[in-house]
Amino acid sequence: MKRIKYLGLLLPLLLLSGCKTGEAFLDLTQLFQENWRTKTVQEDGLLVYDRTKVINVMPNYSRVRLDLRQPATAAYTNTAGLAQTGTWRLSDDQLTLYLEKLSPATNGAETSVTFQVKKISGEMVLERYVGAKIARMTLETY
Repeated sequence: MKRIKYLGLLLPLLLLSGCKTGEAFLDLTQLFQENWRTKTVQEDGLLVYDRTKVINVMPNYSRVRLDLRQPATAAYTNTAGLAQTGTWRLSDDQLTLYLEKLSPATNGAETSVTFQVKKISGEMVLERYVGAKIARMTLETY
């Protein structure tokens, strides 16, 4: 039993030590390739949207959808309910998600959106500035 515990501790170290400098340990792209919807949103630490609640401070967050199932192709629906398509990519360090070339660009809609990736494991936690506030969105697959 002790051998199994030690092997469990040593195996990750052995795997990591086999990587050369500059190589990515794990390509997270596949973890993003899902259909996502908003679960909760905090703005500057204040909970403004929770999908399980009937009444929310910012109910428009219920409209946010992010479909990344196709490699490099994004379908994004913003808080106004505007559905846009474009491309998506991760930064080299896999800590930033870029939605780019979003169209249609009507009524002042953004043509690119940048999120800081805080977590990707079952749920995805993204942060971005919305005006002067930091919006922290937890997304779930559906």
